Amino acid sequence: MIICIHEDRPAALVGVKLLVASLRRHCPDVPVVVSVPSDQPDIEHWLAEHHPGSWLRADPSFDGRGWNTKPSLLLKMLDEGHDEVVWIDSDVVLAGDFRPLIGGSTPQHVVPTEELYWGCFPGGSYRTELWGLEPGRRLSATLNTAFVRMTEAHRDLLRAWQRLLAVPSYERSQTRPFFERPIHMMGDQDVLTALVGAKRFSHIPLRYLKRGRDIVHSITPAGYTVTERVRNLFAPLPALIHGVEPKHWERPPQNPPSFYERLSLELCPYSNVARPYYPQLDGTLEGIEIRTWMGKLCHALARGNPTLQGLPLSLLHSFGKRTKRMLGMTPWATYDAHCDPDMRVVGQQIVDELLGD
Repeated sequence: MIICIHEDRPAALVGVKLLVASLRRHCPDVPVVVSVPSDQPDIEHWLAEHHPGSWLRADPSFDGRGWNTKPSLLLKMLDEGHDEVVWIDSDVVLAGDFRPLIGGSTPQHVVPTEELYWGCFPGGSYRTELWGLEPGRRLSATLNTAFVRMTEAHRDLLRAWQRLLAVPSYERSQTRPFFERPIHMMGDQDVLTALVGAKRFSHIPLRYLKRGRDIVHSITPAGYTVTERVRNLFAPLPALIHGVEPKHWERPPQNPPSFYERLSLELCPYSNVARPYYPQLDGTLEGIEIRTWMGKLCHALARGNPTLQGLPLSLLHSFGKRTKRMLGMTPWATYDAHCDPDMRVVGQQIVDELLGD
């Protein structure tokens, strides 16, 4: 097994450092490769000083590709002789060893995580149909590729994923605001969801990592839902903590966070897990330390329990999101999945051509 991380935004390299630091603590014997588009002396020196067992790769062809590099980088690792490759997003930090979560998986299994609870049009066959692919199964959940494990058995799937991410219609969609993109082209994981739901790949078994149990999608306080928190009150945090939003490194200094945003950062599970690695970083990281009076109060009343301390905010934020859904005020509330025929491509022809069918 090898772990693959990619980041092409200099400001977000701090997330790579936190992820690598947590990997070296919980999975010290698993090799880690960090991919960047060009020479990055800062991360190179940091890895050499703190975690010399990690490798740094620079490839200019990945510049500006973001999450769309996943199939290309996974294929590259397979080409180099690694029979099992795990991709982890740079905004994930480990609270424990993830390997037991995928233990028992066969080489045929694709292992993604479930999408967060608030995701639009979950599972089903929407994305498969919108890509023009023949559905082969209805999925119980949309795939989230913040963590995904692939093997040599998945080369055809990876090549098809790579090809669809290069389709002009998809590339154009990525220039649009996130909430204005068609649901099958919102990001790389929607394309992979379409493919694994297609008849051509329906024979590939899926083993989802469960949200709330195996991974926390920390996207605003409601991302780690009230139900998930209650289930985990007396249990350790899940092994994977995905710090989706807000991110500590995205707020520019001239635009400081509001009190509520800072409180959300201070009390989110990502901050709690990343905090011990803070001394290894250079400079400051917004919201990683608890400094607000409300944050200190919630932390003290919860006795440091990372699940409990953010429960009041999760209740408040979840109520707001649910109310907006009921009133049709969410971005996708009235979205017709088939309303944008110009963005639809015939994915079946592409897959058939690629695989010689």
